[in-house]
Amino acid sequence: MNNSERRLLIFHLKGEKYALKLYDAAEVMEPPLLFPIPKAPLYFLGVMNFHGSLVPILDLAAALFDLGSHPEGGKVVVLGIHQVNLALWIDAIVDIISEELVIAEHESFDEMVEKFLVLPDQELRLLSIENLLDRLEQHINS
Repeated sequence: MNNSERRLLIFHLKGEKYALKLYDAAEVMEPPLLFPIPKAPLYFLGVMNFHGSLVPILDLAAALFDLGSHPEGGKVVVLGIHQVNLALWIDAIVDIISEELVIAEHESFDEMVEKFLVLPDQELRLLSIENLLDRLEQHINS
């Protein structure tokens, strides 16, 4: 197992702390120039040029958690898994930590949260990328 598979990217989303496995992220970047996507759901903010590929940017708070639109500024996390071309607009990056810092895990009843992770000084929600992609596919196909 390589080192990135054992680390978590911690980020803010509307005042709450979330995490995703670092190997799910291809890159973290400043918000890019966006181009509109005609007839796309409002939670798609637009499409960006990412190293020559067009990648849609999803407002994570608006799309899945009904937490309003993206803030001024923010960061964009480009996902790098399963041949998915998708980026997530989040409020801010907090830290990158080792999974070894997790002292306990709790079940989540929110389908978008894989589990709650307890650290010595905080609790995080581990984002379920698989469920996120499934929900997006359902929205698009309905």
